Amino acid sequence: MSIMAVIGGTGPQGKGLAYRFARGGHEIVLGSRDQERAVTAAAELSERVQSATIRGTRNDQAAEGANLVLLAVPYNGHDALVAALAARTESVTPLRSP
Repeated sequence: MSIMAVIGGTGPQGKGLAYRFARGGHEIVLGSRDQERAVTAAAELSERVQSATIRGTRNDQAAEGANLVLLAVPYNGHDALVAALAARTESVTPLRSP
C-alpha cells in the first residue's frame, strides 16, 4: 500500500483522516510542527488500529517519501505550508474543487 503523510495530523480532522486511511491498509505518517506531539498522536492511533503502521514526525519530514500528502491545517496557512513542503516532495499537485 501507499505511504500517506497527513500534515496537521495531530488535530481532530487530521487524526480522523489518518485513522480511516490506516484502517484501509495505508501506512500513515502524521506530521506536526511539534515532533513530540506527532509521535504521541501516532502512538494513540496505533493502539486503535493495531494492524497499521503509523508514525509521527515533523511536517517537513512527514512529506519526504510519502506517495500522497494531505493537508489538514487551517486554510490561512496553506500557501506558506505548501511552499515549504514543495522542496521536500518530488512534485506538488494541489487538488481544488471545481
